[in-house]
Amino acid sequence: MEWKNKPIKGADKIRILFVEDEKSIHEKVLPMLRELGFISITTALDGDSAYLTFAGKPNDFELVITDFSMPGMDGVTLMQKISRINPRQYFLILTSHVQSEQVKSIFFGNRHVFLVGKNDIHTDRLVSLQRTLELICVHIHNSQSER
Repeated sequence: MEWKNKPIKGADKIRILFVEDEKSIHEKVLPMLRELGFISITTALDGDSAYLTFAGKPNDFELVITDFSMPGMDGVTLMQKISRINPRQYFLILTSHVQSEQVKSIFFGNRHVFLVGKNDIHTDRLVSLQRTLELICVHIHNSQSER
């Protein structure tokens, strides 16, 4: 099923930190985010620079989209460090290992963490990424309404 480049309601109000070291994923996801209506997107190529960016302005991002496996600081470590600064931070983890027990155990029960398989992105089945982003937007909007 093809993804539809229809803007997601409220996407323009969500600020994203997008962390991806793989050029092919970066080149597919970044334009898609823009087409879906996300305006404020800060990019980082590795976990270390992403952490420094987030730590410098911890209130500037509603969503962190990060690769699971990266050289240096991996996505899990990045998520853990950012969560110490902001326990309510939302994450979308891009991983080739969605079915692994390690991945499932790390994210099980955390309502602020979402997963998307990289295989879907590599094969241009971007609809799962779009649907997950739609769900995250609803969660973020609802959490902001509760405050």
